[in-house]
Amino acid sequence: MTIVSSEWPDGDDVGEFAWRISVFTADNRPVPLAGRSQTHEAALHDMVVKARAYMAQESGPFIDRTALHVNRNYVQVQGIIDPELSVDDIVARITSAYDAEAAADAERERRRREIDAIPTLSPTPAGSVREAWHAIEAWLTVNTDYTRLTIMCRHRS
Repeated sequence: MTIVSSEWPDGDDVGEFAWRISVFTADNRPVPLAGRSQTHEAALHDMVVKARAYMAQESGPFIDRTALHVNRNYVQVQGIIDPELSVDDIVARITSAYDAEAAADAERERRRREIDAIPTLSPTPAGSVREAWHAIEAWLTVNTDYTRLTIMCRHRS
């Protein structure tokens, strides 16, 4: 069976987990290979097997970088072209990369929530300095005996 490049799973592919793996040629051109699998673990296994089958049928060489997508989750891994690594070794690397990405996403979300929880430093809404000055000037005019001219003269002194 010949493995052909495809951005999307074939219509015959079934499974809940859509996946795509891109292997890179020596001139850094991605070759996408796609499919569907019943489980996440099966998707990782199936994509590695398909990528290795494609590389075995082509003359290569390939760059040791692989881009992977499983249900829109994206990572990059190395080692898929290493004949010393088994499919299970590569699946473990992919799983580790997904775990690291999930941890980074969780940390980014934690930081976002932490920043959102910081109270506003001033109840005054953001606006121009001119608007704020006019509000101060109006308050001074009503609540003190200063006039605009007095305020401007004192400001310049």
